[in-house]
Amino acid sequence: MKKPLILALLTASLSAHAQLNFPPASPEAHFTQQVGFARITVKYERPLARGRKIMGGLVPYNGELWRTGAGDCSTIKFSEDLTIGGQKVPAGNYSLFSIPAADEWTIVLNRDTTMHGTGGYDQAKDLVRFKAKPETTNRFYEAFTIEVQDIVKNNANLYLTWENTSVKIPIQTTTDEKIMADIKKKIVDEKGTRPMLLFQAANYYYENDKDINQALAWIQQTTAQEAKANFLLTQARIQMKAGKHSEAIESAKKSAEMARADKNEAAAKIAEAFIADMNKMHSGAMEHKH
Repeated sequence: MKKPLILALLTASLSAHAQLNFPPASPEAHFTQQVGFARITVKYERPLARGRKIMGGLVPYNGELWRTGAGDCSTIKFSEDLTIGGQKVPAGNYSLFSIPAADEWTIVLNRDTTMHGTGGYDQAKDLVRFKAKPETTNRFYEAFTIEVQDIVKNNANLYLTWENTSVKIPIQTTTDEKIMADIKKKIVDEKGTRPMLLFQAANYYYENDKDINQALAWIQQTTAQEAKANFLLTQARIQMKAGKHSEAIESAKKSAEMARADKNEAAAKIAEAFIADMNKMHSGAMEHKH
């Protein structure tokens, strides 16, 4: 080996040992959140404020495209078709950009996920653009944060938050459509009559404000075949929602009796609490009439 090459390798080795190791200035983050049947996966880098003015400063309000993170472009992946910011988006992996302003942000999903920041960005590859309103947060966020919160049934909100500003983006999944199609197939088309199947369908209709009369018909079919304590209590709740007060009380009483027969005191007390609440509501309504 020639001496110049040996010297170069030795210099490189000494140089590496002379440096200090530090964590990245913008830590990486990667998470997956399930909403309904959909999985939402976000990968991004989190720049820190470090005493700087962020919104309207480091993140300018001048119509400029922001990488919405640091380092490589932030990405968001959907395992199935859904609606985000009011726009229908097919399953896939997309880069996430934004154009911040003091009173309104433009959110951009782009098909190219290979970019470093906004380098090489091509607007022709945008999938969707939509508007979102910024809000002031109750606390200061040192690190830029992307998170999925407010998960209710089949929907959620995506938040972009930094400093004292947060942008909320609604997400709606197709879970309800899939469940309704499954109910139609297994109960209506295939004429399913198994108690658990009917119970699940009735309970779904009850909890999601569907046709209450259909829910009542299914739960009555259920309890006619199998009068279990939990089936009867759900029947009572559906009857109450359908305005059948006396029938609801009777169903709840039967539920409490069956729960005690099964030595399930906790379930019996839940049914009795339901009866007490129903009686209180009924007496209050009668007093209001008079």
